[in-house]
Amino acid sequence: MDADHPDEGYRGDAWVVADGRPIPVRINLSGHFEPIDGSYRWAGRILPHDEVTALFTGNQRDVTVRTPDGHEAAGTLVEQDPWGGCRVAGTGRPPFPLP
Repeated sequence: MDADHPDEGYRGDAWVVADGRPIPVRINLSGHFEPIDGSYRWAGRILPHDEVTALFTGNQRDVTVRTPDGHEAAGTLVEQDPWGGCRVAGTGRPPFPLP
């Protein structure tokens, strides 16, 4: 990241919402425009959290990611990483403001 190319994305507190139940998490997200199909793709890592792990291992993969500024987006829990976190990804408007 430098002054001419600010970091796009979000890092901080968020909620993973599944079945209407918000789970407070820490998250790191970024995204990019995909020119081939004209979509915006975002993804990131949810820091280790027992309730998110339970969602993933229980096959509850479809979630909503919500950030404190009110942005939210549908996403999918993709995989668990070796450190106990969980990758999340989505297509379309992300759960963070775009520059």
